[in-house]
Amino acid sequence: MIFGEGVTTMITPIVTLSIIYFYGDLNPNFGFSCILHGIAALIEGAVEPMAVEFVLTFNYAVPASAETIAVFLKTVALYIMCIKMEMDALIAFGYSQIVFSVIFGLVIYRNSSQSLLNAIIPTPIAKG
Repeated sequence: MIFGEGVTTMITPIVTLSIIYFYGDLNPNFGFSCILHGIAALIEGAVEPMAVEFVLTFNYAVPASAETIAVFLKTVALYIMCIKMEMDALIAFGYSQIVFSVIFGLVIYRNSSQSLLNAIIPTPIAKG
């Protein structure tokens, strides 16, 4: 899990900045939207080791419920930002992705037996 977390954390800013560099002139809000998605990816990457704990123990209910709640609230947030606040769709979708990541992380963390620090930096396995 350390490899996956390290790769996600290292590659997210590189990919985000590369996409902004190559495609940033497509829309005036594209670059900021990419930054928002990069932040959301970093949050999800930090929570993923705790979600894997449930999958490895065949407890699929917690990640499934976390994803269900997060997708519902992401949709509500996107509706409010686009329809009620008349925000640009790219920016609203970026913010709603952060809402998804935070809610997913909170539900997983609430049900996890690990602390956040132990999930990101696991303890070594005893030999023997």
